[in-house]
Amino acid sequence: MGFGTGLNALLALEFASERKVRLEYTAVEAFPIDPQLALQMKYAKMLSLPERYFEYLHSAEWNKSVAISSSFTLHKCHQSIIDYVMDDSFDLIFYDAFGPGSQPDLWEEKVLKKVVDAMCQHGVFVTFCAKGEVRRTLERLGLKIERLPAPPGKREMLRGFKI
Repeated sequence: MGFGTGLNALLALEFASERKVRLEYTAVEAFPIDPQLALQMKYAKMLSLPERYFEYLHSAEWNKSVAISSSFTLHKCHQSIIDYVMDDSFDLIFYDAFGPGSQPDLWEEKVLKKVVDAMCQHGVFVTFCAKGEVRRTLERLGLKIERLPAPPGKREMLRGFKI
């Protein structure tokens, strides 16, 4: 949920390439950032990855499946998760919305339920939001939640497993 700067997609592309597994990545983003702004982040360079992959992610057409590499297909959906029809089963959800204080509608139980319901059995849900209210909602929805150390700037994050 969310494409943002494309960092999660880039890391997923790297994962698929290194392990030679086929990965289909769907990003649902209501407010895409300017691709030129994202490219200024220099994530590919920091991760010692080919710059062209990051450029491909950002130049890929919206609302269409695009093969970025032989092992990675990207489908960027330009719409809100609230309106997105989740008719697939997802193995992994990067729930990359701003926190409940900034985007409260994305953290309502009915929206989170829609996302959890779309996860495969044993699917994984990851978010940088570690608020107790969010954790308790995800647990009520059937996820086994654990707190993890977060990257610099955040104390902790949440990872949930659909059991």
